[in-house]
Amino acid sequence: LRRRQRQMCIRDSDNTVYFANPGTYTVTLTNTNGKGSQTVNKTITVRPNSHLRTITDVKLGISTAHADIGCFYSTRLRKVYRKNDDLTKEGKEIDLVFFGLSRSFTYNKFVSPDSAASYTFPAIPGATVTRFINKQEQCNCGISFSVSDFDNMQNDAPLQALQLPSGTGGGLQFDQTVLPRIILFQTADGRKGAIKIKDYVLEGSTAYIMADIKVQKYE
Repeated sequence: LRRRQRQMCIRDSDNTVYFANPGTYTVTLTNTNGKGSQTVNKTITVRPNSHLRTITDVKLGISTAHADIGCFYSTRLRKVYRKNDDLTKEGKEIDLVFFGLSRSFTYNKFVSPDSAASYTFPAIPGATVTRFINKQEQCNCGISFSVSDFDNMQNDAPLQALQLPSGTGGGLQFDQTVLPRIILFQTADGRKGAIKIKDYVLEGSTAYIMADIKVQKYE
């Protein structure tokens, strides 16, 4: 992934100020007209770029809830897609597909968008490939990423070192007995991320999971 320094921009109708480096800055704006002048000072704090995007409270439904809640998600657009959405243009943006077999949540997994048609969903136009580790405790992938690791992650450094396998071990299904559960993924454009399932909501045919996501920024 290409990295670029965080920049903060302040604009008014005539001026633009850029801060290329983290730090605390004082901006002084002086406005002058024929009757006099007025000066305003503003303190701005620019934080380092974490290269990490945090998304909270994402709802993804079981397969029968695809029309009402949606089972497809784009981490770049931060958008859930439902059964009747037109994916002609945005299908290529989808990188997470959640498949929950039933409202009992005894069989669940995240699957690659290019495999959606194998899990009762319509094929996704322009579908890409996402790798997953759905069940760390049984995949024999040599990776351990805990709930604490997820909660404490403030930048993308913990994700950079992850090497997600391309084999079948990452595609194991999981049930609702472990909560929270951490699922790891790597998108087709190389971004790595983690999903924390924090609740299974039992609402009949529209049952859904509630999740937080942390993923490397698209840069």
